[in-house]
Amino acid sequence: MKILVVTQYFWPENFRINDWVDGMVERGHEVTVLTSLPNYPKGVLFNEYKKDSSTFNRYKNVEVIRVPQILRGNKSIQLALNYISFAFFGSTIGLWKLRNKEFDVSFVFGVSPILVVIPALIYKLITKTKVALWVLDLWPESLRAVGIVTNQRLISVIRYFVKMLYSKVDLILGQSNAFVDSIIRTKGNNVSVFHLPNWSDISVINKNETILLAPELKRTPNDFVVLFSGNVGEAQDFDTIIRAANLLKDKKNIKFKILGEGRCKEKYVQLVSSLALEDTVDFLGSYPIDRMNSFYLHADVFLVTLVDDDDLSKTIPGKVHSYLSFGKPLIAAINGETAQLIKISKCGSVVNSGDFIGLANEIEKFSLMNKSELKILADNAKIYYEKNFDRKKVLDTANFFLCRLTQNLVVR
Repeated sequence: MKILVVTQYFWPENFRINDWVDGMVERGHEVTVLTSLPNYPKGVLFNEYKKDSSTFNRYKNVEVIRVPQILRGNKSIQLALNYISFAFFGSTIGLWKLRNKEFDVSFVFGVSPILVVIPALIYKLITKTKVALWVLDLWPESLRAVGIVTNQRLISVIRYFVKMLYSKVDLILGQSNAFVDSIIRTKGNNVSVFHLPNWSDISVINKNETILLAPELKRTPNDFVVLFSGNVGEAQDFDTIIRAANLLKDKKNIKFKILGEGRCKEKYVQLVSSLALEDTVDFLGSYPIDRMNSFYLHADVFLVTLVDDDDLSKTIPGKVHSYLSFGKPLIAAINGETAQLIKISKCGSVVNSGDFIGLANEIEKFSLMNKSELKILADNAKIYYEKNFDRKKVLDTANFFLCRLTQNLVVR
């Protein structure tokens, strides 16, 4: 097939869509990516892109078509304009750049905002090319959950708008079973909805492979490292993490390592400083995806948190799949799908979202476990991942859905 991928975020930004593109190329398809300017998560244009943007017009053997946009910045109004500008320029300049190309299907990487689907739908209107949408954030639920939109009338308007967009799509894939249920309640009647989970985009280490530990993550042999990776934002409930760390500050061997960036990072760096937790909580920053395993090797347990919200509880954060694939225990303060996953897989421990006392108690309990106890949980994580989220299985499923959608039923 000839596949057009529409995504606001793409290489050199670290998103799973990069690996999805690799997977489709591996299966013999010709992929073109319509995207924008790399500026996530800090909201400023990447320095390497500034120096020579022409080197970012191809990703391996894939053509990358970029359109302008207003950068994310660090203010809510600028972020809103960032979302709107990609939808606008993708639908105008982007489609003009695609005018001499033909595709069998458009595949939309549906992280926030839902506006990302608009260029693909306009392209469908012009060329009749079918559209598949992979939903990784629910709208308007995610807007309400982090307090961006609280007015019920406005939420109702956004919900109607989302339903209208869903009704124009030919295939919707939800990242969790709860997502599928929610989309079915929102969608138009003519849309097929199926489950397509995430997988790990962290390269799993072979037994004979030697990986150097990341020197940026300093630790002593006695340290018990609790590693969080991913976005430092409103939804990730860092208040709970910092409060738990504050309760554990006298346990000198317990170290929280935060790997990632986000709009709220500076706020929590200041909070850590005000509580004199610099020896307990360490913000490491963001690194390329191919370096993640050198940090993950340091971890004794992985940490995942989300704010207490019924809609967010339907989400399985992408980091969870990477954690599981790496084969180490998980500790979580979270509700819903992820909590059930950890309980069913028997790979760690879960407390309710926002329960910083319970989170601190579980981290202390795990720090006192012996290696054999931790290994049982780690092995369970690996087994569950390979059964449910193996990269090849997930990408084969995505491939099947696209082939069926385009009537091209020869699945490689």
